[in-house]
Amino acid sequence: MATESIPERPPVEAPVSGQSSDDEARKGSVASELLGRWRVILVAAVLVVELGIFFGAAVAPVDETTRQALSDEAKNLPGPGTVSDPMRFFTIIFSNNMRIALFSMPPAMGAVPFAASIYTTGQLIQVAAASSGVSGLNYAAFLFLFPFAILELGAYALALSSGLMVLYSWRMKRLRLELKVFALEFLLVVALLAVAAAMEVATIASPPIGLALWIPTGLVGVAIGLSARRAARRPTA
Repeated sequence: MATESIPERPPVEAPVSGQSSDDEARKGSVASELLGRWRVILVAAVLVVELGIFFGAAVAPVDETTRQALSDEAKNLPGPGTVSDPMRFFTIIFSNNMRIALFSMPPAMGAVPFAASIYTTGQLIQVAAASSGVSGLNYAAFLFLFPFAILELGAYALALSSGLMVLYSWRMKRLRLELKVFALEFLLVVALLAVAAAMEVATIASPPIGLALWIPTGLVGVAIGLSARRAARRPTA
């Protein structure tokens, strides 16, 4: 009985071990780097230093020339319930805050304008508080009853940290990946400052609304914290 010859099938190449996991790691590497533990620690450390500069400037002596210049600037600060044109105030606040963030982001060079801007802001708070008969320290602390203050300073801390990480990654020969993270951090800084400016305008218009904004701020903060924890636990290829 004749039998038909069965044609040989071409061999199927087995996937290279670890190839799919490497692809997945590359896809998630930018997000993992952004929420990495050491990056979060760096941002937190910069924020602590920033708060020290801010509160230190709020109580440090101010010379008469600087006081006069800051006093003229403080007169333009809106008081509670005085927002007649919300979009105009939003644009002023956002553009000023973005200027500070942009000056803080250049690697190695951003630290000086960062510290100078935060110190000047603290002195401005002190002068504005003195005109109302309040101590600079109390007025500075009062601002942190509202979430826009911590969002704003947090965005500045992220801006400075992003530049420091670029410098570190350049020395560690990981610059290509870090530049992708840097671009994402820039977008995050813009988003944070836009939200903070909107919150500040809402707070000036109605302080109770400003206090209520802690609810969505807290929920977003918890979500980010959970994402950072998952990123820290994710195994690396």
